[in-house]
Amino acid sequence: MTPKPTVHAASQVIDRLFGIETWYQFIHIGEAETKETPQSIDQRENATEKPDARTRSVKIPIDTLIKQLPIHQCSMKKSSESQQYFLDDGTAIHFDVDDDQMWTGFLKTSTAEISEILQLKESLGHVEATVRRLSNNTTAKLHPFQGGRDLLPFKNGCHENYQTEVASGTTLILYRLMIRFIWVYSLLARFITAACVIFLSVYGWIFGNNNQTVGRNHAADTFQRNPTRIRRFVLLIVRLAHSPTVWLTQLTGKHLAFRKQRRYLMAFLVSRLTLFGVGDLGNDGRFYLSRSARFTTSAASAGISTGLSPVFLYSHWVKAFCQEAFYGHVSLEKLLDMRQRMQIALSDANKHNQTSCLKVAITCLVLEMIQAGHTQSLPVLNNPVRTIDEVNSDWYLVKKHATNLGKLSALDLQMAYWNSASDFVGELTDLRKTNHLQTLLEWRKMIDGAREFENDGISTDSAIGKIDWLTKRSLIDAHPPCDEILVRQSVANDYHRLSGKPLEFKREKSIADQTENRVDEPDTRKPIPKSQKQRIAFIKKYNSSDQEIEVTWNRAVIRSKPKPQNITFG
Repeated sequence: MTPKPTVHAASQVIDRLFGIETWYQFIHIGEAETKETPQSIDQRENATEKPDARTRSVKIPIDTLIKQLPIHQCSMKKSSESQQYFLDDGTAIHFDVDDDQMWTGFLKTSTAEISEILQLKESLGHVEATVRRLSNNTTAKLHPFQGGRDLLPFKNGCHENYQTEVASGTTLILYRLMIRFIWVYSLLARFITAACVIFLSVYGWIFGNNNQTVGRNHAADTFQRNPTRIRRFVLLIVRLAHSPTVWLTQLTGKHLAFRKQRRYLMAFLVSRLTLFGVGDLGNDGRFYLSRSARFTTSAASAGISTGLSPVFLYSHWVKAFCQEAFYGHVSLEKLLDMRQRMQIALSDANKHNQTSCLKVAITCLVLEMIQAGHTQSLPVLNNPVRTIDEVNSDWYLVKKHATNLGKLSALDLQMAYWNSASDFVGELTDLRKTNHLQTLLEWRKMIDGAREFENDGISTDSAIGKIDWLTKRSLIDAHPPCDEILVRQSVANDYHRLSGKPLEFKREKSIADQTENRVDEPDTRKPIPKSQKQRIAFIKKYNSSDQEIEVTWNRAVIRSKPKPQNITFG
């Protein structure tokens, strides 16, 4: 007989680690152009057809940019092959670099792993400060855009990470067995890859074109010396060797990992677009609630390795298997823990940190409710992927979607979760109940603001400055429909610019003036996680060291003689 679900204390919320990954795009704007409005810039560029006006690509030598980073704070590079850097405030940044070691203008930032909403707000502030400094340190006139307009589908602006139970009971046993099997196979695939590299090196030196000059990239030149057929054949073997790792990881993620969370969280995440979507104006002139939702193609997947853009993303597992398999038992032990990092890709980079913090606080509350077994009244979508597309194109908020509770609109789904969360919080006796009640209050304000627009498409006063897509929609509607699509897209894009003067609304109130959407500070501040504290201390200690060091979120390797030193954080 299945035991009746009981309501647990809210301690898991404070112990659950979470964080946000955000993508930025840096766009060049000429000196004369910065004195003009975004509309006049685009109109003049279209008239003169200047080739280098506000282009997607920014080509800057990565070395000149990185040299400026330690001036303001301590930092440490992940490895010699990576362009990811860990900073002494707990955050991390990753530069997108092409084959010629030129920065492409795309930047990925990650907040520290934290356990309180107030700490998240502080970490987001550190991230924005770092992004602004980088834009000021470049010789070119660069302006950072949050969730850049030219980002690829798998870089939709924001990913959320939450620590939660991956499985329980028999499912947990099967999950751990599958992880061990994938780990062993990934080691075998790495040995096959190493053998292929050795073969190419030997074959290239013996039978290849030895007249070529070996440059600084010795491995790449050796690879190019081989005949084309040999290179293609060996690359095919490498792909075939690693493909099962991706397939098995995807299989584990879809059928074993986070089953309960994915079942009851999906309707919440899909309907959450109506409150926390940032809006996206397509090239066809159609308006969408979310950019990330436009590219979502599956419920759970390994992501870019499979060509899919999922709601629940497992690409970090693939990296652990394919890139970190030789590090030993540390990564394997992390993957075998009952509590794992669940990454949500159906999310956008909201304009204000307060909005992002509220989004995370609400999601943590719903996760706690699901983990406690309070799921009897939660809706389940019949077809999640199709519903995502329907909600995303329904900016008038009237469509009904099939669920186990009947057909409900997106706001009806949010109200169903709000009512269930209200009942759940009402049964708690923990001191943190006050903070949950504050989260419920701010959540209800967001729903009421969207309801006001649903009932009257002209009334948006209570939503402007709080709900990003409605704010952006108001800015776009301030321009006549006869304006060119590029002018309207310019308004939508400049909404996310971090530099320059804040955009003003038609009621002459800027986004920076909207401060009602707050998440109150907890009564007691919890210390930062032990792993993060140790990583920060390590970065400060070895920042100026001449030793070869590799560092990740969970460990560091000091390649000193005669034996490398491995350090585990946490």
